[in-house]
Amino acid sequence: MSRLITTINAIAFPWEVDTLAIGTTASGERSVSVDLLCGEVSILSTALSFGGDGTVSLEDMASLFEAYSDNAVKDCVLKLNGVTVASWVLIPCRLSTTDSAQIWCSQSFLTVVRGERVTHVSSREYLSWWQSAAGSATLAVTAIWASSSGVQSENRTMSVDARQGINTHSWNVSEWTPPAAGAVLVRYTVTLGNRAQHYCLRDVEITPTVLCFLNSFGVYESMTFFGMVERDTKPTRTSAVIGGKTRNYEVESIPTWKASTGELPEGMSGLMDDVVRARRLWLMDGAIGDVEVTVTDNDWKRTNASVESLSGTVTWRMASRRQLRARTVQDGRIFDETFDETFN
Repeated sequence: MSRLITTINAIAFPWEVDTLAIGTTASGERSVSVDLLCGEVSILSTALSFGGDGTVSLEDMASLFEAYSDNAVKDCVLKLNGVTVASWVLIPCRLSTTDSAQIWCSQSFLTVVRGERVTHVSSREYLSWWQSAAGSATLAVTAIWASSSGVQSENRTMSVDARQGINTHSWNVSEWTPPAAGAVLVRYTVTLGNRAQHYCLRDVEITPTVLCFLNSFGVYESMTFFGMVERDTKPTRTSAVIGGKTRNYEVESIPTWKASTGELPEGMSGLMDDVVRARRLWLMDGAIGDVEVTVTDNDWKRTNASVESLSGTVTWRMASRRQLRARTVQDGRIFDETFDETFN
């Protein structure tokens, strides 16, 4: 009789099912039929022959699961000779984590940030987690405010009507009401059960740039860039001699933007790794709306130096073929509908 040797937990990351070892207890059994379903899709249906030791393995399965799961939670089933021998919930993860999905999901949010993450009062933040059963989830917040009268700690909550599976909650601290007039938010911590995420607000002269992206767990996350943003336009021109004159008959202008992170804490190095390998990203532009962008380059290097300033840059272009965006001029126009024509 064929059996699955590999132990699979009720929930698993793709790397946990990268190798599926199968064995047989029947001396006369030479082969086994294998059927593997990911969601409603059959991703593998084949027959395998046992080796001399009575075992056979399916290798490098993680990439197959990642391709068919498409960054979504999937119910997976493995059948041997038509009999179900294992079923589990596959959670998207393009990393090889040190903890299994069961441990990670019970103790951590679905982010690679460890320790404190720097943010800005204008930045929208996202937190995602796995919930084993549907019901209300309460995110507890401990906020530290500073004012002329000193430092004040405040407790607040964010309630979410959570579903079974992955949940994501977003917020912007600029919408929070200070506990006292003139108080400034310095840092805060968000906890949910055993999970905790720490935030430190950085004050800068210019409004920082924020990118939202689908992280390695397939959920929304944001990163704030505190450094300078450089816009570069290098049109590609195609010319020909027309009517005795050289003319550009085609000009393709694709501007790019390069943003600097500013100095990052060590715990955010994984977040930057996630950004530069992200497949989908959006520029969070409150004036026009979030705009999808495509990363074209990055400068992100690490060394083994004992003292290292952690920073990098990301370069992107607009994902749309229409590269130029126009803002509608509103308040503050000189010759708008409110122009005083008294002396005309």
